[in-house]
Amino acid sequence: MSKASMTPGELYINRDRDFKTGEWGPYVKIGIVREDRDSEDRASEHQTGNPREVVLLHTFLSPMVDRLETLLHNIFSTRRVSGEWFEMDQDFVENILIPKINELVKEQDTEVIYFIARSENSKLESNGKSKDVTVEDMKLYDIYSDLYKNNQLLEAEIAIIKAKLVESMGSSGGISGILGLQQKTRDGSFDQKQFAENEPKLFSKYVEIKPEQIGNVKGSLRIKSSPLSEINENLDKKVKESKKAMKEIKFEQGMNELSQRSENQKELHRIYLEKMGRSFVIKHNIECVKADFGKRIGDYESIGDLVTWKRERKITPQKEFFNSAEFKKNHPDLFEKYKSEPKFSISTVVSKMRSYPF
Repeated sequence: MSKASMTPGELYINRDRDFKTGEWGPYVKIGIVREDRDSEDRASEHQTGNPREVVLLHTFLSPMVDRLETLLHNIFSTRRVSGEWFEMDQDFVENILIPKINELVKEQDTEVIYFIARSENSKLESNGKSKDVTVEDMKLYDIYSDLYKNNQLLEAEIAIIKAKLVESMGSSGGISGILGLQQKTRDGSFDQKQFAENEPKLFSKYVEIKPEQIGNVKGSLRIKSSPLSEINENLDKKVKESKKAMKEIKFEQGMNELSQRSENQKELHRIYLEKMGRSFVIKHNIECVKADFGKRIGDYESIGDLVTWKRERKITPQKEFFNSAEFKKNHPDLFEKYKSEPKFSISTVVSKMRSYPF
């Protein structure tokens, strides 16, 4: 999960309504506007080209509006029909959605303090010293450990469910509205070593000097944790078997027609999305704990053996490099001659939406 964006903004809830009858539609849109933009203006934009009236129902201010929106999209992923539109009646909106939004916004008022402090400390070079572990640090680490363990187990279950969906599609090119096969072709890479050996004089003409570069302070905050194999060895084996089976899908299968979804596949899809939503929430909470540790650590390099955050400014010394872009521009045919064969791969993509009757 990427670091939380600390951009403030406004989250809105829209609902569609029939112009003629005044009847409310079954779908709501959960979206955002940032900084100086207005939710009313955004609703007007959605109205363009829409045969139904788009009505702004509610707005909420948030210090981290992008993260708030993504959290909600994941929490209610099983109700997601298309894009940012979710199937929710008014009772659900008033009694479940709005209370959840208010709860998350209240939590963000505290969380943003940790994220800001972590961001500021990320600019500091660590001093090489270790900070003693306090009782509060240990309590926070225990929270992290539980979250990390639960998410490891949850992600394993997700991988196994995905493998079941892949197995159920048989030789088809996917499952309509549920699973797709994505073909990818990666262009061959330029064999610089072979070219230098065969054409040393021409190669030398495109060798340039890159001056010393002083980069920003960088470093990853790491918290001690255990792999799935130590948490649940049997589950770890099942995950590895599932991933191995998915790697056996041939590139050509992506050209086959989609199969029609069955009730069992629809249920697997629902469970998959529900678990993905839970996993996202846990990963968000893990990031909040890491931000808290990032605030506590200051310019220290570690907190005992629990947390490590080595931050240093990377200095890249002056060095020679081959200007492949310029060479390709001047000698396109020769560049193609020394390229390796393209590589073909195929991946499975489970839809984040349930754009079908359920």
